Amino acid sequence: MSTTSTGPSTTPLGHPLALAAGPVLAAITWVACATLTELPPAAVATAPNAVMYGSGRVPLKRMAREGLVLNLCGAVAIATVCWLTLG
Repeated sequence: MSTTSTGPSTTPLGHPLALAAGPVLAAITWVACATLTELPPAAVATAPNAVMYGSGRVPLKRMAREGLVLNLCGAVAIATVCWLTLG
């Protein structure tokens, strides 16, 4: 799933966040979370992922493992910033 489709398709889920945290923080959080959709290589959602997968030099298993680690780090970073901001 691409960032372009993730944002609009999941925006209704962010309404409670916007009510609780304010629209600016909600928008920043939503955009940061939407960018995490570009990390998993399984869908080869981005040109760099497609090139690396197509080259055959990096196995899909390695791409998926590293994509998962990056997603987890990103989720922790976003959650930490939200927690510190919201108090």
